[in-house]
Amino acid sequence: MTQYVAFLGGINVGGHNLLKMEDLCQRFVAMGYSGVSSYKQSGNIIFETPDVDFSAIGKGIQGELFDLVGRDVRVFLRTMPQLKKIVRQDPFKDVMARTTKLYVTFLSDEPSRRPKVPLRSPGNSVEIIYLRNRAAFCLCRNKDGRYGYPNDFVEARLGVLATTRSWAVVKGIAASSFLPNQTPNSSIDEEAEEGIDARRPRD
Repeated sequence: MTQYVAFLGGINVGGHNLLKMEDLCQRFVAMGYSGVSSYKQSGNIIFETPDVDFSAIGKGIQGELFDLVGRDVRVFLRTMPQLKKIVRQDPFKDVMARTTKLYVTFLSDEPSRRPKVPLRSPGNSVEIIYLRNRAAFCLCRNKDGRYGYPNDFVEARLGVLATTRSWAVVKGIAASSFLPNQTPNSSIDEEAEEGIDARRPRD
C-alpha cells in the first residue's frame, strides 16, 4: 500500500473554484481509495492505494473531478516518501526567511531544457533557487507592499503546468503521514535525477 498526496491546482484560491474538502474526500473514497484525508483548504488530498501507475491514478482522479466540478482540475501526484525526502533535503535551510516567503511549486513534467538557476522574475519578486524532481523551490520577496507568487512565473519560464504550496504546508503534509510502517517502493518513491541548485557551482 502506497500513500499519495494529490495536489489539486486552482482549488479554493482567491475565493475562486470553491470546493468543500469533505466533498473532495468523499469523491476519493468513492473511487476506492482508503485512508483519505485533506490538509488545509487549498486542495491537498492524502490517500492510499496499492496502485503504482502515476499516470492511471492521475487520469482517474481528473476524470472524477471533472464530473464533480464540470471543468478540468490539474492533478499533481507525489508519494508521501517523495514529499518527506523533499523536507529532509530542505533546500531552504540556508535562507533567511524574515523578508521572504518560501514556496514549493510542483511541476507536471520535467522542463524540456535544464535552465540555469537562479531564475528571477522582472522586479526580482520571485526567484527560483533550486530545481529537483519536478519541483521548483522559490523565494518570494515583498515589492511595493506585496509579495510575489511563483506559479505563473514558473509556468512561463519552465514551459510546464504547475501548482504551488507554501513550504509550511509541504512540511505539514509530510508530518501528517500515518503509515509509519510503510515499505517504500523504490520504483516510485525515489527519483534519481540530479537537481539544479543555485547554491552550488554547476559542472
